[in-house]
Amino acid sequence: MKTNANRMGNLSLLGGVVYLTLAIAFYGSPAHGDTDDIYGPKPGHAWNGKKIYLSAAYHIATPGAQGECQYPNGTNRSERAMARKAAHDVANIDLGRGDDFSGLTFRGYKVRVGQGDPDENTARSNSWGSNAHIPMHSNAVEGAGGTCANRPASNRGTWEIYHGGDGNGLAVEIKQTIDSLSPGTNDKVCNISECTVFSCLIELCSIDAPHAAYSETEFHDWNDGIQFLAIDSDTWTWQFASAIDNFFGRPR
Repeated sequence: MKTNANRMGNLSLLGGVVYLTLAIAFYGSPAHGDTDDIYGPKPGHAWNGKKIYLSAAYHIATPGAQGECQYPNGTNRSERAMARKAAHDVANIDLGRGDDFSGLTFRGYKVRVGQGDPDENTARSNSWGSNAHIPMHSNAVEGAGGTCANRPASNRGTWEIYHGGDGNGLAVEIKQTIDSLSPGTNDKVCNISECTVFSCLIELCSIDAPHAAYSETEFHDWNDGIQFLAIDSDTWTWQFASAIDNFFGRPR
């Protein structure tokens, strides 16, 4: 097990403009998170031997607390709710177009959607014996200025973060699949120290799974990002599942 993880606070991009909403905000949160949802392969689909842990963001559930835009028509949003919905879709979405356009459970994977805080999800993933651990978050720009309706795409997009000692293969696969779909244009793969002021984060540095990618899938502080994350999720969550499947060589 890797050690020296850090999970406190909003994390500043080196250079100062963007912060990553990576760590739990404890203010008003319960002492313990919700139980995980665990899914086996869909009927008629043999287990392919792989377990994927999708760790949904556990920031405070209050809408707007992480800078989430209210879109459309003043609809309240929280990163936690959007992340859980995305994780469940990556696991189980079914567009009725066949397994290659569906979630991981249609591709033979066992999937666990983590709904606890980062410590809990780390422990649960490790005890479950995950083959990949993927925190699912969205992001915001510190001091963004403007409004949700007119903020630019140029410093937003899909950010896939990896632990420098563990390789970036899964992060690269997800980024290359999602970056052409997400509305932001500043898509990147980066290690922890490149994107944050910390050298380690618990959900990368204390994970026993051999593969991990911390997905800041889009930014939730502009309307286009909310459209992508919350409204158009059926256009990309199956492709997120495809990226994971492709990384593992499409085992069947």
